[in-house]
Amino acid sequence: MTVADGPARRATSGAHPAAQATDRRPRVLVVHDDADVRGALVGLLEDACDVTVAPSAAAAWSSACELAPDLVFAPIRTERLDGLALLARVRGDALLRDTPVVLLQDGDADGCAAALAAGADDCIAEPISAGALRSWARAALQLRHARLAASRRERALRGEAEGRARESGEARAMVRTLLAHGSSSGHDLFRRMANEAPVLIWMAGTDKRRFFVNRPWLEFVGRPLEREVGHGWTENVHPEDFARCLASYEEAFDRRERFSIEYRLRRRDGVYRWLLDTGAPIWEDGSFAGYVGSCLDITERREAEQLLRARTELLGAIASATTDVIFVKDVEGRLLLGNDAFFRALGDETHGAGRGVERLATPEQAAAIAANDRLVCESGETHVFEEPIGPPGEERIWLGTKSPYRDAQGRVVGLVGIARDITDRKRVEESLRRSELLYRGVGESIAFGIWACDAQGRNTYASESFLNLVGLTQEQCSHFGWVERLHPDDRDATLAAWQECVRSGAVWDREHRILGVDGRYHPVLARGVPIRDERGEVQFWAGINLDVARLKEAEAALLEADRRKDEFLATLAHELRNPLAPIRNAVELLRDAGASDAEWCRRVIERQLSLLTRLVDDLLDVSRITRGQIELRRARVALPALLEAAIETARPALDAAGQRLELQLPPEPLELHVDPVRVTQCVANLLDNAAKHAERPGLVVVDVGCDAEQVVIAVRDQGPGIADDVLPALFQPFVRGARPTRAASGGLGIGLSLVRSFVELHGGSVAARSNGPGQGSEFAIRLPRTPAQGAAASDETPREASPRGGSGRRVLVVDDNVDSAESLAMLVERLGFEVRTAHDGRSAIEAAEAMRPDVVLLDIGLPDLSGYEVARTLRERMPGAPMRIVALTGWGQAEARERALEAGFDFHLVKPADLRMLREVLGAG
Repeated sequence: MTVADGPARRATSGAHPAAQATDRRPRVLVVHDDADVRGALVGLLEDACDVTVAPSAAAAWSSACELAPDLVFAPIRTERLDGLALLARVRGDALLRDTPVVLLQDGDADGCAAALAAGADDCIAEPISAGALRSWARAALQLRHARLAASRRERALRGEAEGRARESGEARAMVRTLLAHGSSSGHDLFRRMANEAPVLIWMAGTDKRRFFVNRPWLEFVGRPLEREVGHGWTENVHPEDFARCLASYEEAFDRRERFSIEYRLRRRDGVYRWLLDTGAPIWEDGSFAGYVGSCLDITERREAEQLLRARTELLGAIASATTDVIFVKDVEGRLLLGNDAFFRALGDETHGAGRGVERLATPEQAAAIAANDRLVCESGETHVFEEPIGPPGEERIWLGTKSPYRDAQGRVVGLVGIARDITDRKRVEESLRRSELLYRGVGESIAFGIWACDAQGRNTYASESFLNLVGLTQEQCSHFGWVERLHPDDRDATLAAWQECVRSGAVWDREHRILGVDGRYHPVLARGVPIRDERGEVQFWAGINLDVARLKEAEAALLEADRRKDEFLATLAHELRNPLAPIRNAVELLRDAGASDAEWCRRVIERQLSLLTRLVDDLLDVSRITRGQIELRRARVALPALLEAAIETARPALDAAGQRLELQLPPEPLELHVDPVRVTQCVANLLDNAAKHAERPGLVVVDVGCDAEQVVIAVRDQGPGIADDVLPALFQPFVRGARPTRAASGGLGIGLSLVRSFVELHGGSVAARSNGPGQGSEFAIRLPRTPAQGAAASDETPREASPRGGSGRRVLVVDDNVDSAESLAMLVERLGFEVRTAHDGRSAIEAAEAMRPDVVLLDIGLPDLSGYEVARTLRERMPGAPMRIVALTGWGQAEARERALEAGFDFHLVKPADLRMLREVLGAG
């Protein structure tokens, strides 16, 4: 890499240096007055390019003249460097005008539009990716060579065209001379000369039919002479040009005038080429004798014209589409061009040339605008101005960029400008200035860290809350002491980002860790904005530091909860399928099973339905606990009876896992005042947990101890044990795999959570311990021997049904699930009742009115009327009837039970109903 900061020698003769080497690395000139930016660009480019850097406009021009780069990168504008002026100088130089120039912009769309209008090849935004830079470098050499080749070809074509024109004129003169002599030798000489000519030559008689074309013509079209004479030559004319071409040809014949026609003629390879066909009449002794003509291939010229036209149209479309005003003036300040937005701003839709802003500006404003225009044209440099236009009270402020434009000789012949109405922005800035004091006052009242820095990024104010957080004085903060409090991994990156933010004037928004006086690193979200004056210069910075530790913890908790939810749903599907598989198999066996097989199938279905019911009940319990809707139904019960019930519940799981069970009870009898169902559920869950994680074969011990205050029920297993780091999470909902056992151990991760919740509702506690992996584990439930203070308790008992025999009594079963209704009807019939079924609300009402049932087993979720509506209707239509209405539904929440009773139901049962409860509500004894 070289740095160009001295005078350079200009290449003034011979082939252009860029045309002398095609097999080399691209030469790139990087122009920027910021050493950091130059260094960054060099770092991105030097692997693929030979890079030269220039820190100033003078050094850049010197390097460009000396090296003839393949690509130039320069900023549109900085405080000390004008990229647009450098661009204009390059485009005005005969040797450098074809050099690709890419201007860098910092997000200002106005500057980018001006750069493209001034002739930049592209305008790309900072920061720039390495890929974008290297792509431009690779394309630059190709673009440079293509432009030079096009220039050389253009010059060659121009010379060839001029030579052919001279030859064609000379040939036509010779033809007239030869024909005037009328000798056969003259005709032969003409034909030989025409066949050697570098252009296509033809001759036609007075009948407009061609009787001669030269050899280059025949070689061009690839056809013999006999097919081209007469009007045969028109067969190769493009269909779109045929009528126009023939009409012009014949009209010229009729008027005996010279003509010049452009049309497409098909070449021998099938490609149409554009020709310029020029013909002139031949006179012999004052009489019209026919025509002679020649054709030049002008395809390249037409393509160049089309490309130029497309580029012109594109620039016009860009100028018309933008809402910014774009204008062109001559050196005298007269308006030459303006886009639609310019004339709309003036209120002039006529686009009258020469009419500018002077008719809207005051004399003083017009004089200031003229002075700005002269400065641009005389200095030859780009300038940015704020120009007020309009009478006092109605003036608009325009922010404009004006750049000189030059002719082919590099002379400034006018200026190009682009401007935007910033009146509203200026008003907002003024409003911001007026509110600055208010902002500071409000900032001081905020409990979070408030800070302010000067334009160079040095802290000038930090609120007391921030100083207390980091344990610094204001003086220490002012000397970048806060940087020393940053986490070592964040320090360099944060400081570099802040310095870049101060340099660019961008909004400050960064998260980092900062050391507090408590010795902990606090995650802090730092935000700030630059405060600018009326010239747009940053005067100071203001911002806040937010301690986001709680936010981070909440985010982590949410992620963990989401992970558990996903795991729970997957496990739920697995757990539901486990009992369904044996049920399905048992049902298949029942199709043709014998009596013993049927009994086995019944037991399988009964066990698996029990598992499903427990699973659903556990899920409902989790929901009720979360909403605080669990109600304990306490009673005095003997502890051994509770333990036996729990063991009976968990026995299938223990047997399946190959576990022996040992129960150790104290000698004295123990009674507890607890909810027997919930305590049994807790012990059964611990036994299930031991079975799931057991090693085959093994021993599970239930050990009961007590003192004067509490009873301890401990469940010990010989399983794989529990690591210390996972013990705290064991009793959280949906936590699975807490022990290093096989992945398919099963469970939804709610059993232990329910244990903790139910035990705590009783005023007790539960804990787990393990000596480590491979050492087994112990779960201990501690329950008070007396009722806990403040625990919700209820000794409510279900509403009793008056037991009566089923014989002769009528039951109506209503359920939209036909299988459910029919199976329940069969079960009720076996109890000795007369049963009818209905599958929707309206048919249920009709059936009830017809049969006058003693009991209605009514589903809630019916397709037409809800079960609540059916119950109300039956009570209204049959007041005083001795009819018991029982809700039989899948909704088991307390709200569902209360709503059912309000609607007129006598009982509320949850599917699948226990046969004992069903007997009670039916009064079957």
